[in-house]
Amino acid sequence: MSSHKDSQMFEGGKSQNVLNGNGASHGEWGRAWKIDWFSLISVIFLLSCSPFMVYYFIMSCDQYHCSLSEPAIQLLTGKVHLLDIWRKTPSFSWKILIVYFCWVMFQAFLFMIPDFCHKFIPGFRGGVQEGAISPAGRTIFIVSSTVFFR
Repeated sequence: MSSHKDSQMFEGGKSQNVLNGNGASHGEWGRAWKIDWFSLISVIFLLSCSPFMVYYFIMSCDQYHCSLSEPAIQLLTGKVHLLDIWRKTPSFSWKILIVYFCWVMFQAFLFMIPDFCHKFIPGFRGGVQEGAISPAGRTIFIVSSTVFFR
């Protein structure tokens, strides 16, 4: 059987009775516990529409000289059909795959730089940083790729 105190914490309520050693309520630490429907629907919309948005931007730059409104206007007025746009889409090439792979490797290299810089730059504070202390007393570690000096 749960008490009123426990139900307040699960619902994200502010309980002044249950405080940890730092004086912060357990229900208020970290990210929001209550998620509204607008946020949930927005995240689902972004996740499901991201590939189409990327294709739309590539197609508008390739076929319409980077005009974002022109493809939509031409589709709505009937001057062009979806199959016409699809036929003009650039095909797959190994050169593009190699460029993409090199870009990902470059990003991985940039991600690893802060872990090595602290060894030879005095006062450098990049890489893995200690973050907030959780209510359970554990330290959260954050990977930072920005440059911090003491």
